[in-house]
Amino acid sequence: MFSRKNQGSLKQAILFVDELIGMGYLKFSDERYHSTIRDQLIESVQQGYIYTEIDENCVGLDRRSYPADSEELAEGNIGECIRQFLSILQMEKVPIENVVDQRSQERYEVVIDGRAFLIYDDEYVHKTLDIHHGADLWTLASLRTLEIVNLFLEEAGSKERLYFHRGGNDGYVWFLTEDMYQHYLNHLDLIIQNEQFKTSSQMREALYVPECDDK
Repeated sequence: MFSRKNQGSLKQAILFVDELIGMGYLKFSDERYHSTIRDQLIESVQQGYIYTEIDENCVGLDRRSYPADSEELAEGNIGECIRQFLSILQMEKVPIENVVDQRSQERYEVVIDGRAFLIYDDEYVHKTLDIHHGADLWTLASLRTLEIVNLFLEEAGSKERLYFHRGGNDGYVWFLTEDMYQHYLNHLDLIIQNEQFKTSSQMREALYVPECDDK
C-alpha cells in the first residue's frame, strides 16, 4: 500500500492529518487506537493515500471506510454493504433497523424499513445505460449506494456524507463531513489521482443518467 516514493513531506502530512483529526475524524473509532490511527494516516498521506489498517472484514481502523465492491453492489449486495455501518448511521441519528436487497431478473431495489429504493430495472437500463459509452451497472450501483445513504443522513440533519473511493472490485465507501471533504480538496496535491474521493454528483455526471427517486 505504501510502495510509492514520498508524495508529500512529513511536515505536510502531519499538518494535514492533525487538522483532519481536529475536525472530528476520529469520532467513530475506538479511543484506544487514536494514536495508532494518527500515525497510520500520516504515513499513508506521505505516500499519497488516506488510509488506515483494516480488520478481518476489511473495515478501516478509523471506522470511516467500508468495503464496497462495485461488482457485488450491482449484483444485489447494496443492502449488505449498508448493514456494515448501521452502527455509524445510528450514531448520526439514522436508526435503520431493516435493510433488504430485493433483486430479480427484471428489477433490483433496496428496501430500508419499508421504504423502497430503485437501483435499476430493465426499462431503466435500456433507456439510460445501454446508449451511453462507458456507463455500466457497477457505477450505477455505486452511485445509488451513496445517494441512498446520503439521503438518510441529510434527513437526519447529519453533517456526515458518504463518498466513493477507488471503485471496481477495490471500491470503498468513506464517511466524511463537508468540512473534511473541503480540507481534502484543499490538499489534493498530497493525494494520488486514483486514490481520490468521488461524490455522488461526480459519479452521476459520468453516467449521464437522470435522477432515480425512491419508488
